[in-house]
Amino acid sequence: MSRKRKAPPPATFKPWPCVTLSVDPGESCGVAIFQRGKYVDSSHGDGYDTRWVEQWISNALFYADALGLPTVLILEEPPRGGAAYAGRNVLGAGSVIGCRKVWLHAWMAAPVVKRRRVSVYPQSWRAPLFGTSRNTAPQEALHAGRAKFGFQSVVQADEAAAICIGSWASVAGQVGAVLPDSKGKKGTWRARKTSATRS
Repeated sequence: MSRKRKAPPPATFKPWPCVTLSVDPGESCGVAIFQRGKYVDSSHGDGYDTRWVEQWISNALFYADALGLPTVLILEEPPRGGAAYAGRNVLGAGSVIGCRKVWLHAWMAAPVVKRRRVSVYPQSWRAPLFGTSRNTAPQEALHAGRAKFGFQSVVQADEAAAICIGSWASVAGQVGAVLPDSKGKKGTWRARKTSATRS
């Protein structure tokens, strides 16, 4: 008997009051920081370089502390599979898993009072942004990143994907579900009016 997959919490039109640190993990890793839905910074680097990872976590925490906002780490999961991802090789998935471990270890060691984290499958963030869950990256991620944020310089595919993940996370119900409400309990999204949300 198979389990029914829970539907994700509804997204919102208004960006969540938080700083998100979104990561497209792998040996070549992309990272992006957003605050209240606004792009702050992004880069790409070695996903196994602990110092680089720690520096980006520190950058996100700096922005969050300055703005008095909670920080949420958004880590992409390896694809679930299926026809859309049939061509992905095992080494690529292993690279994602290994990089995720580096980020999770650094996140657990970071000076964070509440460790808020959201894991997302590529299909979950691609569908709302591109209208399809098929693996059409890196070109769509690159085009979307340039169109949305007006980049003039060449943006690496991993960095563009992290930016797109950050854009998705800005209004994603999964992020709202880990944020505290006015009473300090998880689930800010529950307090939003139905008219202010979208599926």
